[in-house]
Amino acid sequence: MDTRFLKSLLVTVEKGSIAEAARFSGLTAAAVGQRIRALENELKVDLLNRVGHNAIPTHACVQMLPRVRRMVQDADNLSGDIDETGLTGTFRIGAISTVLTDDMPEVLRSLQRNHTTLQPYIVPGASKDLYSDLVAEKIDAALTVEPPIALPKSIRKTILREEPLVFLSKKRPTDSILTSLLSEPYIAYDPEAWGVKMIDAYLTKADVEKKPFCILDSPETIAILVCDGVGVTILPRWVGLQRYARKLYISKSLGNEFSRRICLLTHATPKRGPMIKVLKDALVATGATRKR
Repeated sequence: MDTRFLKSLLVTVEKGSIAEAARFSGLTAAAVGQRIRALENELKVDLLNRVGHNAIPTHACVQMLPRVRRMVQDADNLSGDIDETGLTGTFRIGAISTVLTDDMPEVLRSLQRNHTTLQPYIVPGASKDLYSDLVAEKIDAALTVEPPIALPKSIRKTILREEPLVFLSKKRPTDSILTSLLSEPYIAYDPEAWGVKMIDAYLTKADVEKKPFCILDSPETIAILVCDGVGVTILPRWVGLQRYARKLYISKSLGNEFSRRICLLTHATPKRGPMIKVLKDALVATGATRKR
């Protein structure tokens, strides 16, 4: 059984459609479809229900997915098993959106320069989803907001930096930040996001209670809406926020006690130990561990 075909099946299930899987894999939709049909013929079972442009895994497919993932990972790891340095093969790194834009370009350049046999596989997502992927061993490491939960002994946490909260608006407030929060439409960061805890703590201490005008799980999109004068907000100050500085007002830190912490999550006994080490070294070398 060709593991490339299994990989196409996994990507299709994750992306939700053959077209998206094809774009992600750099293949044509016809090629991805042929691979999955070949698997279906070999296994003599339907693996996907095609509804419009969507591809939904059948019950049989869902049942075999854990084994398929292990088979694909084992195949990817074969070359790494031969390499005594442990730096050959696919290295799956999950990262939240702001880490992707702040840190990942320099980290990837560092890995490319110094470890040419290592192939990073980047998985974007929200912190809680990446944590679940790490626990399920779908990824090898996750760059997330510090979890607001007690971690099991199987997961190790390394704090990288703190990002203080700041107030954002289209123009400099004529009065206080609190007055602007009460008088302007408030764009809220998704209350389900891990980074929101410190925002809630600040609003509670400031005795501000206001219904959000709208809610988004994307700091970058919220910043763009503020630039367009849609409302005001409070967000952690990630490095990429500076690119909007000419279009909006960014306050000073709202206090040292109000900041989110970015961390690296790995397994306590990682299968990719050498790769974890070079990732940590790259994060330090590229400045990802400095306070923002």
